[in-house]
Amino acid sequence: WEDDSIAPTFPYALSTHIHFDLVNDPKFPFSPYGLLHKKEEITVLKTLRPGKWEMHSYIESYDELESGHEFLLNSDLYIDGELAWQSKTTAYKRSKPSTKKKNKPLNIPKETKTLCLAPHMAREYALVSKNIDPIHMSLISAKMMGHKSSIMHGMWGLARSLSEIKNLKNPYQINCTFISPMYLPCKVKLGVLQKDECTEFGFYPKFGDRPHFLGTVRPIN
Repeated sequence: WEDDSIAPTFPYALSTHIHFDLVNDPKFPFSPYGLLHKKEEITVLKTLRPGKWEMHSYIESYDELESGHEFLLNSDLYIDGELAWQSKTTAYKRSKPSTKKKNKPLNIPKETKTLCLAPHMAREYALVSKNIDPIHMSLISAKMMGHKSSIMHGMWGLARSLSEIKNLKNPYQINCTFISPMYLPCKVKLGVLQKDECTEFGFYPKFGDRPHFLGTVRPIN
């Protein structure tokens, strides 16, 4: 991150331990194991800068779906008493198999950058972000959780995508939908496309027919 301000995904990393406290609370209705991060909405209202940071996180709502439950976890960041940043995390807990949908054709931007993701990158990011879910830590721990390999954090991919977007002006909103896991090691294609005031971005598989995630950044009027 080369901008003078603090990266918009940095507060999310600071709030991870609060999120873990919430989903591990005895009153939380589900086991925290197997929770999936489906969507992320980040709103930057003011320039993120050093100061007195105060974070509040809470679960807003639960919704029952055909194959499980979805819930909304919100976080608000105040810097020196002013609301500067907000996050809305949509998480999902599967309770029964879901019907697979047909994959739509990939609409990959013409200009992309290929990135090589090694297994150690997930462990390194896990330690920095405090998101030490077993699915990220090693091949063995990921297999114990039912995955074929360790998985790269979606929030790392979001942060990496945003580092390609220059001249972000407050206030603005980031929306991202996580679609398929990045099993390590792997090669991915990072695409960024500017459309008027909206910037679209995504991580796409080197081989495969489903994007890893898609997102947008747009100013707030």
